Amino acid sequence: MSPLPSIYSAHLRGESDLIVVSPGDRFKIEGCRRTDAAKLSLAQCTQILRRTAQASGIPVTVSDPSEPTVAITGGRGDGKGAIVAYCISAGDKTIHVVQGIGYRPRASVAAFADEAHAALLKAAS
Repeated sequence: MSPLPSIYSAHLRGESDLIVVSPGDRFKIEGCRRTDAAKLSLAQCTQILRRTAQASGIPVTVSDPSEPTVAITGGRGDGKGAIVAYCISAGDKTIHVVQGIGYRPRASVAAFADEAHAALLKAAS
């Protein structure tokens, strides 16, 4: 029996942010970024994550969008992985965290995480 992989966390540092990837682990925290809310609002962040999941064929649940933190979670239910993403309003910043947790090789959740993070970066530029 192989040991369980470690879970790594992303920590915000400074104005731009950190992408934490641990190739030896099965858990991949794809993107964590802090952006001026004038460039990327909480509503835009949430919509981009929802649209990207739908385009990837991944059913998601979105928490209450009126709250300062919106969680987007889901997976196909096929046992291959899950997605967890957050859009967070913090003062004049919008923070997004995108995570694809793949339980099997080539899980589509990793592609979702890459696409979602890229779409958020593009929207914020």
